[in-house]
Amino acid sequence: MTSSSLKTVTVYCGELCKSNECNATTLNLLNRPLNGIEANITIRYEKFVIDPESLSPRILDLLQLAAHIFCADRLINRGERKSVNNESWARTIEFHMPVIDIEFWSDAALQTALSECLQFMTGDRKY
Repeated sequence: MTSSSLKTVTVYCGELCKSNECNATTLNLLNRPLNGIEANITIRYEKFVIDPESLSPRILDLLQLAAHIFCADRLINRGERKSVNNESWARTIEFHMPVIDIEFWSDAALQTALSECLQFMTGDRKY
């Protein structure tokens, strides 16, 4: 495994975005313009949720989390397809995401379970 495949990609979501810049180690995902930073992703609940305001804060957080994870997965490079054994396949991704229910999402057991689920689903090294 090369040292380049072991880099951690830090993902800043929503109002935690620092800029529009995205590179090999930093990804900023913003779904609406904020403080002079243009939106670079689109999250459209209306295709499957009639009234988002009626949803619980945890469900809203989960939808945001899922949308940002999906976008990051699609945007973060896994390396060249023709590389030997596609050695860059497994990535390490660190998310910084605002949530409504901070106490719930701060639970260590929940974070571990979510990380393990994402690792299983994506084949990534660590979340």
